[in-house]
Amino acid sequence: MRAAVLIEPGIIEIKRLDRPLPADKVAIATSAVGICGTDIHAFGGHNPFLTYPRVMGHEIAGTVAAVGAEVSGVRVGEQVVVNPYASCQRCRTCRRGYPNLCPDLAVLGVHTDGGFAEQAYVSPQQLYRLPPGVDLATAALVEPLSIGAEAVANGEVQADDRVIIIGAGPIGLACLAFTVERGAAALVVDRIPGRLERAQTLGAAAVVNTLTDDPDERIEAFTAGQGADVVIEAVGAPETIEAGLRWFGPAGRYVLLGLYDGTVELPTFTAMRFGLRLTASRLNRGRFPECLEYLRTHPHITSLVTHRIALADLQDTLTLLKRRELEACKVMVELP
Repeated sequence: MRAAVLIEPGIIEIKRLDRPLPADKVAIATSAVGICGTDIHAFGGHNPFLTYPRVMGHEIAGTVAAVGAEVSGVRVGEQVVVNPYASCQRCRTCRRGYPNLCPDLAVLGVHTDGGFAEQAYVSPQQLYRLPPGVDLATAALVEPLSIGAEAVANGEVQADDRVIIIGAGPIGLACLAFTVERGAAALVVDRIPGRLERAQTLGAAAVVNTLTDDPDERIEAFTAGQGADVVIEAVGAPETIEAGLRWFGPAGRYVLLGLYDGTVELPTFTAMRFGLRLTASRLNRGRFPECLEYLRTHPHITSLVTHRIALADLQDTLTLLKRRELEACKVMVELP
């Protein structure tokens, strides 16, 4: 099979890989694979969990092409989406219901080869059949949607909440989608006009462009001077994390979602006075069925897909995304 192999940071080669299908795995003929920020970071050499060479890609939709000898309950020809996270299911963390935090978690496209190839080998437990009305061209959106669904659940968003979402990339917009689904009002903060326009289309009650607006003033008006009930930080930069710590109100919930390997200052007195609940959200816990149903019943969310490319264009596209020279929301790599 053909695969886009990340040889080293910044270098992808299209190679032919001939690997036997393990007896406990299923071969998925990939149809569409989304490019995630994780892939961009790995392409730039900034993912400490990834080793080279590696076939990246963890947002995978495709068709069952072959079934290992030890696998049952899966049929060739079934259309599926892949949950890329494999936990041990044995450790105390998994047994307590947190497989997304498993110390031995293995992620397709990071720890093992992923979907930027004509086929991906996965465990049958990682497969979810596509319901009627969900097609292979957009089913890979389920994985990023699951990240947003998990964050909104961790923030305990309720119908009368005023929610601030920092960042209007694919993950921030996924958070917006499930915030709106719960009946809450959301203000979205970003600095790219196209992203904010997309947020308005998806139901944001208000948007703030930090390059042209005063976010503190706009948020004070949005929350009637009370501060936000929930803040979801989906950027992962110290300045946006610290900004969010200015915007919560009494009994506020702050969800850290963006990745940042550093430290920020916590206004401890304010946090104690307001009873701030601070949590972090990682990956998802069983959100795929919910997100497949959301995709089926909310087809407008497919507007997140702004670009479609061939496997051969992956190197050039990742280069443009890394340089921020391509204004895209979700890029799908399509395979015939």
